[in-house]
Amino acid sequence: MQITTQSYRQAASAYADGARAFFAPGPKAAAERAGAGPVPVSELAGRAERLAPLSAELTGAASAELAAEDPAVRLQASICLLAKALTDLEVSNALFRAAEEGEAGPQGGRRLEEAERGAAVTRPADLDNTLQLLLGEEPERAERGSDLPTTVEAARTQLAGNAKTTLMLIRDRAATTGWETLSGVAGIGVGKLAQAAGLVGMDIAEALGQAANLTRLYGLVRDFLGQAIASIKSLLGPVAAQAAGDEVVGWIKGAATGKKFALLVEKLYQTEPTAAALAKLAKDSPADLQKLVVAIQGVDALEAAYRKQIELVGKILKVCKYVKLVPAVALPQGQLVLAAVYILVGGYVVLAGGDYVDAQRLKLIDRVPGVRRVLEASLA
Repeated sequence: MQITTQSYRQAASAYADGARAFFAPGPKAAAERAGAGPVPVSELAGRAERLAPLSAELTGAASAELAAEDPAVRLQASICLLAKALTDLEVSNALFRAAEEGEAGPQGGRRLEEAERGAAVTRPADLDNTLQLLLGEEPERAERGSDLPTTVEAARTQLAGNAKTTLMLIRDRAATTGWETLSGVAGIGVGKLAQAAGLVGMDIAEALGQAANLTRLYGLVRDFLGQAIASIKSLLGPVAAQAAGDEVVGWIKGAATGKKFALLVEKLYQTEPTAAALAKLAKDSPADLQKLVVAIQGVDALEAAYRKQIELVGKILKVCKYVKLVPAVALPQGQLVLAAVYILVGGYVVLAGGDYVDAQRLKLIDRVPGVRRVLEASLA
């Protein structure tokens, strides 16, 4: 999926270049061809300050593409925003580690001034792959169903089977990853859960809380955390983001375990009756082989697209755990901010999954023709 709009392409390219530059090794490590090495803190902060406006610009450009007429463009914009959120969190985490090292000083001794020290910056192992996803340049993998049928009867059978498999895979991924995300806030108590849900609809600067007299690095830690949250909120859109807090609180109250959450997702998605209805549609369809093959390819593309997003969400969940370690002076509402991130991400996972299966009970996001609509359009 290639980026189409010139402003979007330029913003994505500039951000990707800036992210690579941020994680570049220090001069000594580069000379030794090492993969990581100390970077002067003043230089690291400068890199982050150059990247910050590029991050904000890409959020705006990608968000605008979510309203494009072409569903493929909207899909790529969704993947881009998730990849950008992950990268922003990686940058924030790296800055936090550098700030922590400075607070401790060498061997726990005196605190070193910024000009005196370097910071160990480790390039994320998946950075290149993440930026390829962001740019829409990742190599295509062989997908399920690549062996296409050659007869109408075989095509009907394969379409019915692929539709059912895709519906179940999306449902199961939404349930598993959604609960993995939301279980992180399920135990914080009803009062704090409501507070965290309230942060979801707030302005990002307000949600992060007031912080005074921050060091340069801690200020940048907050900035890039805020950029990541902005990406996820843009991904949901203003209406869905506003509603996500209340929706998620209701889901958590109604499903205290992973098994109950899976049942809740099936109730919301109705994948089993949908699969039965679509199997009948495929079996009874008078469509020719070409139309049936187009439907098979469309269904398989939906499964692959949702899988890519779930993989990015899994990486986001691993990285964002550092947020609870940020000192209260830099992030006064750290626990609640992290809970709000979980609510946003978990809400997106379930709502986007509902979009991909055309769930009638979840219509807060309508960005792609889901499995039902792909079959109905292809076989009409």
